[in-house]
Amino acid sequence: GQRMGKPKKGSKPRTQNVQGHGHGSSNGAAGQGLFVIGAEMVHSAFLANPNPKNVGPYSNRHRILLVGEGDFSFSLALAISLGGENIIGTTYDSKRQVVDKYEGASSIIAQLSSLRAKVYYDVDGTALDKQEWIGDKKFDRIIFNFPHVGGATDEDVVENQTLIRDFFQSAKNYLTPNGEIHVSLRDTIFYDSWKITELAADARIFLSSKEPFQPEKYKGYCPQRTCPAFRGAPSADAAMLYRFGTRPPPKIKIPPMQAGVTKSHSRKNKKISHNNTHQTQTGKKKQQSTNPKISKKKNNQKSKSSKKRS
Repeated sequence: GQRMGKPKKGSKPRTQNVQGHGHGSSNGAAGQGLFVIGAEMVHSAFLANPNPKNVGPYSNRHRILLVGEGDFSFSLALAISLGGENIIGTTYDSKRQVVDKYEGASSIIAQLSSLRAKVYYDVDGTALDKQEWIGDKKFDRIIFNFPHVGGATDEDVVENQTLIRDFFQSAKNYLTPNGEIHVSLRDTIFYDSWKITELAADARIFLSSKEPFQPEKYKGYCPQRTCPAFRGAPSADAAMLYRFGTRPPPKIKIPPMQAGVTKSHSRKNKKISHNNTHQTQTGKKKQQSTNPKISKKKNNQKSKSSKKRS
């Protein structure tokens, strides 16, 4: 993930450990040219197919902003699957830092350009309003994959929480009404301690779903660390994707319970009770209508017997 914002006093800025290597080798201009030709062929194929395209929770109809990118391999995975016209990838690093740190980054950036995606450098995802290019743009998806300032101390947890909270506060201003902010985190006790849903609530955005992150859907993507020279890439397996929106989830109305009976059951009981009452009343009416006849018969029989006697 990316460190966006001010570093600790007396420490160097820690930026990102996102994204993975592109496809094939990135050595030399010939390799880059091969990548670009392939990307253009993919782009032409997309133009020839007017049907909607989807990968994971993303569609070619979505306007997508990615922050905290490392070598832009996740941006490229989306652009290959969806086309690049609606994709903007950004990184906290300068272009020189990206190229120096991540093998294959130059080729990936060239492919993104070929696919019509945009790439921006020196972008602080906690202060998107400082970016001139963003203007009044709105996005359907804003993605921050595996944010992490580094370290695993209690102090680092607080720093990570600040990073996420500030990112939420900044990003929510650039969402469409039905837009979502996506954050992927590994599913461990350490990351759970960040309490990401509470951080979202502080920023007045709300969890709409939590689902397994599926890296296999994004061809060529592999998370990277801030300093890949010191440690290998972390695993994206056993990670979760948190999806947030600006609209609170609808409240589920639970009908009041009466003696352990739900509203639907009480309606049925009322209906049964009404039927029973109707039947009882009908029975009474029948009884009332038949009783006079019975009594009349009896009276007639009595009068006949009395006549005979006389």
